[in-house]
This record gives sequence, C-alpha cells and structure tokens, in this order.
Amino acid sequence: MRVLSRYLLRQLALPFIFGLLALTGIMLLNLIGRKFGSLVGKGLPWSVIGEVFLLSVPFLLAMTLPLAVLAATLYAFGQLANDSEITAMRAGGVSTMGMLRPVLAWAVVMVLVTFGFVDQVLPRSNARLRNLYFDIAKKKPTFSMVENVINKVPSSQYFLRASRIDPGSGRLRSVSIYDVGQAERRRIIYADSGLMGYTREAAARYSFLLAIPAVFGSGLFQLAKSLDDFGKGGTPGFFPTLVATLVAFVVGYLVIIVFLKIVSTFSYKPFVYYRLGLAALVVILLLTGVLDANSAPTT
Repeated sequence: MRVLSRYLLRQLALPFIFGLLALTGIMLLNLIGRKFGSLVGKGLPWSVIGEVFLLSVPFLLAMTLPLAVLAATLYAFGQLANDSEITAMRAGGVSTMGMLRPVLAWAVVMVLVTFGFVDQVLPRSNARLRNLYFDIAKKKPTFSMVENVINKVPSSQYFLRASRIDPGSGRLRSVSIYDVGQAERRRIIYADSGLMGYTREAAARYSFLLAIPAVFGSGLFQLAKSLDDFGKGGTPGFFPTLVATLVAFVVGYLVIIVFLKIVSTFSYKPFVYYRLGLAALVVILLLTGVLDANSAPTT
C-alpha cells in the first residue's frame, strides 16, 4: 500500500507543480500587462517596479493554489484511467477508498498550507505593497493621476485636472483645482502651471525658484532703463547694470541652493529666522531714520 501511495502522489506532484507555475505565470503576465503602463515612465527605478510585481505574487498564489490542486487531481486520475491503471488496481484488490486515501491526505496538507499562507504570508505582503504604493504616492504625488481627467487628490477635499502632467518632476500645466469641501463655499482655482509634492524639499524648491524670474526680470528692467537713460548724468551705464544683474542672479541662485539643503536636511527654522531678522533690521532702519519710507528716487 505504501508503494501505491507514493506512486499516486508522484502522479499528482508533477501536474500540480506545472499547473501552479503555469497559472501563476499567466496571471502575473496579465497583471504586468495591466500595471506596466502605469508604472513605467513615472520616474520610478526598476527595483521599485520589480518590487511591486514581486509583492503581488502572493495574492496570485492564493488564487492559483486551489486551481493547481484541482487541475493536478483531474489530470492524474484522467491519465490513470486512460492507461487502465485504475482497472488494474481494482483487479489487484485495491478499493476505491484505498486509492483515494493518499489523495485525501495530500488534499488535507494542501488545505493547511493554503490556510497558513493566506493567514500569515498574504496579509504581510499586501501590507508591504500598500505601504510601497503609499511611499510612491508621497514621493510622486502625480503617480496615479491621468491627464485631462478630474483626479481625486489623496487625503483632501480637492479634485484636480491638468492638461499636462510630468510624473518625474510633478509639474502640472493648465491646472484646475476643484474645492468641494464646503457645500456653500465651493470654488474652482485656475493656474497656468504648478508643482505637486508632499515633501518639504519639493515645496521649498518651488517657492524659492519662483523668486528667480522676479529677480532676473527686475534686472532686465533696469537694463532697459539704463539703455533709455544712457548718457544722462548720475545714472549707471549699461555694462555696470548688466554685471550687477548677472551677479545678483548667481548670488541669488547660490543662496537658494544653500537654503534648499538646509530645509531638506533640517527644518524651515533658519529661513524663518532670516526673514524675521531682515524684517527687524528694516524696522530699525526706518525708526532711526536711515531709511525714509516717504522718499522717492529722483532723476
């Protein structure tokens, strides 16, 4: 009987392994086909994309394990019947229960394995996959957003629509933000462009870099004014103003880089102290008469 049991289990083993690998592979290919377009091209490293698919395998195994058991049982007994081995066993005095006993024992083992897998492995892999998606959403807030579609902004009462979304940098073009938090105060905010991010570094970078066009624009305005006033006494010339503009741009950009490193590494406190100190200095100069708020430049 032990020889017969081992023989029946061997007949079940190969179809089970083949069925499990084939069914899991087919479902994994289907998952890759559905998810690949939404993961690639979003600025995610290949290791993260691979981890997403790897953490999805336990969910697929939870579905393919019972199917593989069913397929293996049907194939094994169909092959035994086709080769007339069942007839030979019955002729040799083996009862139907004797043939089913090792199969039922194998089925009980598979039930326990599946139960332990679903109870222990699957919840942990799903939790890791959910945390991975959450981390991706924090670093890439536009990860799940679609262009020209009204998208729900996570953890808020806002909806967002953008005609152009750059997944790598989080930059948006032709933005419409729908605020539906309060029924009596619903509003729509329009913007030519924007930057979406959850990190302090992203917010600080966008805030600081917004100052560069203003500084450079004021320098260009002074250049144009110096051209109009060229040759007049008491006004700076074109080349000194050009040099001053370039120096202001370079110095401002270097200061922004330093502040970004401080903010991304530590906190906003140095920037807050700088603004408060500058405001206090201006107030002191105004009170002492060094600066005159009512004075106007003369030409």
